[in-house]
Amino acid sequence: MSVAHPPHAKDATSFDPTRFYQHIHHVIPPFYRIAARTDIGIRRKSNQDAFLFLPLQDGFLGVICDGMGGYQGGDIASQLAVDAVRYYFEHPPAKARWQPFQALREAIQSANRAIHLEAQKNEKLRQMGSTIVALLVHEEQAYIAHVGDSRLYLLREGTLLQITRDHSAIERMKEQGKSTEKVKSNIITRVLGRLAEVEVECQPLPLHLQEGDRLLLCSDGLTGMMEDQEILEHLARQWDPTLAAERLIETANDRGGKDNISLILIDYAKPKRVFGWGAFFMLLALVGLLFWPVPPHPTTATQPPTPPKEPQVRSLQPPARTRYVVPRALLVPPSQKKKRKRLKKRRVRYKKRKKRRRRKRPSKRRLRK
Repeated sequence: MSVAHPPHAKDATSFDPTRFYQHIHHVIPPFYRIAARTDIGIRRKSNQDAFLFLPLQDGFLGVICDGMGGYQGGDIASQLAVDAVRYYFEHPPAKARWQPFQALREAIQSANRAIHLEAQKNEKLRQMGSTIVALLVHEEQAYIAHVGDSRLYLLREGTLLQITRDHSAIERMKEQGKSTEKVKSNIITRVLGRLAEVEVECQPLPLHLQEGDRLLLCSDGLTGMMEDQEILEHLARQWDPTLAAERLIETANDRGGKDNISLILIDYAKPKRVFGWGAFFMLLALVGLLFWPVPPHPTTATQPPTPPKEPQVRSLQPPARTRYVVPRALLVPPSQKKKRKRLKKRRVRYKKRKKRRRRKRPSKRRLRK
């Protein structure tokens, strides 16, 4: 089932959100294969991750949130972020035009405000927060925005690329060229809910999808247990995204499973043009053969039609008798037949006697010797 293209502006990076999200339905375009999985891990008692997959008109939205802030706050923060982003895209503000990056940025800002307000109301939830990575796919263009250390990978032609950059202390030290041995891996420099406003990092340009691309959205529960090379091997080995997602979670749990593991795996196969110019000309030739006027046969066209035959009346007279003539040589009297048989028998007897006599007589050569 194909999805109708939404009306958009002349600029390829802008579209009308009021019309883009009017006909939200739960049908994935046929050229996408998607698998979403989440796992509690081995050491955690609760799952503080949350993910969202929202089909849109001629596209979809994928979000992964990794909550933090203790046993009570992490799962609440991630769920608040997911609900706020869902509500924003299902009920967009009434504006004339909007850009996809701006839509992602404002949706994540609304999620940040929802978590911050809830934390201000309850003292037990003051330290809660969440990371987020969001992917908006529209007309073969992928728009990416994130906050925190949840990542998005792209597998293209056997090469794994990390599209997002972690907002963590380790990443900051790497950019400054300093050693990261004494820096803890769980220190995040940018997170949802801690402040009233958060800086959302969007990719400068949309990612144009190609045939065979595979996108991976994941939390740090996967990247903390596996290296990028191991993730590449699992993604390249498994053709089915569902099996690939299950194998990634199993491997992360085998390595220790210290954190919750959530991921969304998306495969893109470019829709092939079924009806091309070759098929058009073949169909045109077939229609011409069916409706081409057939000329009449020359024999039927030149000769006048034959008149109907008159019914023939059979005569009632009996047919004349046919007279057969027997050859005269065959007319032999029976007495002559018997005589010929006797003569024949005599000749046969004579020949037999003659053969016997020749056998008994000695040859002339023997007599001379």
